[in-house]
Amino acid sequence: MNFSAPAENNLRTFLKDDFIIKFSAEYGSEKAGHRNLIRQDIFDRFGYQFTSSEKETFFDLKQIPQIPRLFLSISHTTDLGVWVVGPHAVGVDIEQSSRLSEKLIERISSQNEMSLAKTAIGNWKPLWTAKESAFKAFSQISEIQLMSEIEIRWVKASGLDQGEYFQASHNQTNKKITCKGLTILSEAHSFSLVILNH
Repeated sequence: MNFSAPAENNLRTFLKDDFIIKFSAEYGSEKAGHRNLIRQDIFDRFGYQFTSSEKETFFDLKQIPQIPRLFLSISHTTDLGVWVVGPHAVGVDIEQSSRLSEKLIERISSQNEMSLAKTAIGNWKPLWTAKESAFKAFSQISEIQLMSEIEIRWVKASGLDQGEYFQASHNQTNKKITCKGLTILSEAHSFSLVILNH
């Protein structure tokens, strides 16, 4: 994903120094072996932390990959993929904008969310990636079943040239969990990232 300089700066500021993120066209689902390549790149960076049994599990494509003592999230669309690793629960999602239909997003969003997205950021497409990234982050620390259980609220941020901040929340038994996220929308892609304890 080609970010503008302001969007890349917003992403760096949001991630801080203790998270690592990598985008690659080689991770796109159209590429043969893309899932193995993603795991190999992550392992090359963090493999020193793995026991032999953790390594075997990490490369098993039937399982969700995990890194000992760190949090990991992966996303890919046909032409692009991304992974992010850090010390807090994290979720990332990237989708081709053309694949995000209003009908699809209405299935996981309230009418109020659709209306607020249109008013606050001029587009409802980022709701999908915002909810998907929040779902991935929440599922690392709580029991969440459906993306529709997540509520997205857009947050105005001064000086944000490209990208929008949002707050995601879901009610877990007697406890509301909230996190912050960043969405960047380009002509080709919608990208969202959520970090808990941010």
